[in-house]
Amino acid sequence: MTGSGEVLFRASDGLFVRPERRPVRSAAQKEQLFPHWTIKENLRFASSLGHKSAEENALFAEVLALFRLGSHGEKWPHELSGGEWQRAAVARAAVAAVTYSRDRKTASDARALLLLDEPFTGLDAGLRDGVLVDLREWLARWRTPVLSVTHDLGEALLLDCEVIRLAEGRIVAQGPAREVLAPEREAMLRRLG
Repeated sequence: MTGSGEVLFRASDGLFVRPERRPVRSAAQKEQLFPHWTIKENLRFASSLGHKSAEENALFAEVLALFRLGSHGEKWPHELSGGEWQRAAVARAAVAAVTYSRDRKTASDARALLLLDEPFTGLDAGLRDGVLVDLREWLARWRTPVLSVTHDLGEALLLDCEVIRLAEGRIVAQGPAREVLAPEREAMLRRLG
């Protein structure tokens, strides 16, 4: 990281890696889908396989089920509700990260980082929680690292991972979610009780 806040990715040989070649895949609150492609076609674009195959179709079926979109693979983006659209966009980013990592030649090759910027904001809490738990397990199986930004205490506790708390642009706490977020959790429980 440079003093200007710019993040530089460098290949193992020390050369600068162009932005389009960096192993970072992302999904945000208002992520876009290609409107002229079905949901499966959006997933295929994200897949590094780039062709129709039994392996690819199995992966897409698994991802569509994971994101509770099993029957929506042949739908167009305009046919989806807002929550379905959000889940389809995160599914596309997850497919991109997993297929990038899967296609590395050796286990020591770089993994793609999946960057999530509050992509589940506005979703029904029960649906969000189910998808998050399943997504966490699925990405762990593929050994895909995730950096997730959230302001939702419940989401952060559900993920039960390393948390970095920021205040005014500085790290003020870092550690397991249950420890770092304990004061907020206790205050929330007092309000509910």
